[in-house]
Amino acid sequence: MDQNKSLFKKKLAVIISIAVSFFFLMFLLLLLGMFINNMKQQEMLKTTDKFINFKSQVERLIFTNKTLVQGFEAYILVNPGLDEQEAYTYLDNLLSKNENQIRNIGVCQDTTIIWNYPKEGNTAAIGVDLAKVDSQKELVLRVKNELVPILQGPVELVQGETGFIIRLKLQ
Repeated sequence: MDQNKSLFKKKLAVIISIAVSFFFLMFLLLLLGMFINNMKQQEMLKTTDKFINFKSQVERLIFTNKTLVQGFEAYILVNPGLDEQEAYTYLDNLLSKNENQIRNIGVCQDTTIIWNYPKEGNTAAIGVDLAKVDSQKELVLRVKNELVPILQGPVELVQGETGFIIRLKLQ
């Protein structure tokens, strides 16, 4: 009988040891899972923060450039007899003092480009009717008809390369 009790105690000790080991293993796995989940959440927060900062910088750049172009628009309206040299001088001063990504400003009559700043690198665009350029037609006509400013891009530019376009209609 003592032998049965002794065997029972040994079996019970083994079962308890296995149960305690299983409990600790589950506890460690739970802690590990919580740690991994916390790391994933931290990484997601960092990624979201980077995205929000990038989006904010892009929005600021677009707003700044749109405002600069609207300033040129106002200058044109205030100076109806503006000649090309005066316009170039104004734009040189306007764009050189600001951190922006404006590479070119074009002026259209109806939907045809009649003037570009700077001329260098953009002469191929002069005389192009944007209403006949499939990638730009829809938004050019929308700006013309609805008088709403539009950001388009990235788009293949008629003078080559790729870029974003802020389209405004003089009022």
